[in-house]
Amino acid sequence: AQSWEEALGITCRTHIAGHNYQLFDFNQRRVANIEVANARCEVRPITTPYFHVNCYQHLQVANQKCGNSSIHRDRRLRSLPSPTSGRDILTSLGDQGDREY
Repeated sequence: AQSWEEALGITCRTHIAGHNYQLFDFNQRRVANIEVANARCEVRPITTPYFHVNCYQHLQVANQKCGNSSIHRDRRLRSLPSPTSGRDILTSLGDQGDREY
């Protein structure tokens, strides 16, 4: 893609299945999280630390089923302090606090 708008257009095309993307524009210093389900697309600017656990966070999808692993990871990540450094991000990604998962 040659522009942010073109990249969004490509990402938001109709998909056969659901997807989640993070789009980065290093020149303009912007990031977006994009959830896509068939012909629907939800674009959210990211301005604070953000995570995705294989469940739609914002796009409302009928009959969405999130696995136990995703539910547990989401709950655990939300319970941790928001990362403020690269080390904090790595600590969150490697967290083993939920012994069931």
